[in-house]
Amino acid sequence: MSDFFDQHDKSTFELLPMDVYERLRTEYCIIAGGTPSEAEDPTPEQLSAFAQRLLKRGTPYADFAVWGPFGTDRAASRMYAETIQVNGQWVTQEVKGPANFAVWLASWRIFTCAALHLGLASTHTLKTYEDGICTLNTLYPGRWGHVYLADKRVRQEKWRVLMLDIKIKQHVPSHFPFDALRPWDYVIKTSSYGIQHGELFMFWQNKVLLVLASVATNEQAKAKMEALEGRVIDPYAAQPAGKRQRVEAPPGQLEQFPHQYCTPWNNGSCVKGKCPSGRQHSCSKCGGHHTVNNCKLGKGDGKKGGGKKGDGKKGKKQSWK
Repeated sequence: MSDFFDQHDKSTFELLPMDVYERLRTEYCIIAGGTPSEAEDPTPEQLSAFAQRLLKRGTPYADFAVWGPFGTDRAASRMYAETIQVNGQWVTQEVKGPANFAVWLASWRIFTCAALHLGLASTHTLKTYEDGICTLNTLYPGRWGHVYLADKRVRQEKWRVLMLDIKIKQHVPSHFPFDALRPWDYVIKTSSYGIQHGELFMFWQNKVLLVLASVATNEQAKAKMEALEGRVIDPYAAQPAGKRQRVEAPPGQLEQFPHQYCTPWNNGSCVKGKCPSGRQHSCSKCGGHHTVNNCKLGKGDGKKGGGKKGDGKKGKKQSWK
């Protein structure tokens, strides 16, 4: 497994029988409308390792340090720069993983093809996750190491937690269609970046997007992302006392979601002033210059000179049809 699927998994696997492999290939061709390209086609070893992980009810996390086009032939070229702490000092070193988004995309396309072979998720769901990482890479040029760090954390840790919520805690999803026979489809879709009602919306908002927008260096970004795991972001935490300043978004960042209201701001957790994600710091109910908790819309203000609170008309109840 460590050579084909996950470099930290030392278990072994057997190749799928030829008749099973051919049946999976036939089912894929029906779904996709044809055979995959050579660059996106998983090898028999990759598909067998993937199937083994699913049979053991494990998380379908493929380690992109070893998972990629043409099996392990190009594993040595999959490296990226990561900042880690050594003896109390932050140092940058080469770590196994996709060196840039293009390399990540090639590995993801192999993962997508294998997932379709095994019926893990739909084409639309897998494309939604891909588009989210593409958006982050475009928004934060030069920060690929930390975009990949967030992607890796989602696929390796968050997917497992979401599945536990579904199976053990009997969490019933509500925002997206849920197929009990294909639960990973829901997990992958709801964990994608850019899904406003997704299970990980606040993770992407508070642990990734705001962090990358509010720090100046990759070292600060990594330290802050690790420190913020499990709590709401405080954009001033890393600044010395007496020198705290309002965090401004980088140039060009404020055009990301100009027509959406900022949910963290309405909940009191976003930064003051301009929103780093480009959303509107306005009431999500009426659009006024106050949070939704202070909105008077729907509470009833009555009419001067008489009348009951609500619609201002005595004895008449407003009906919504």
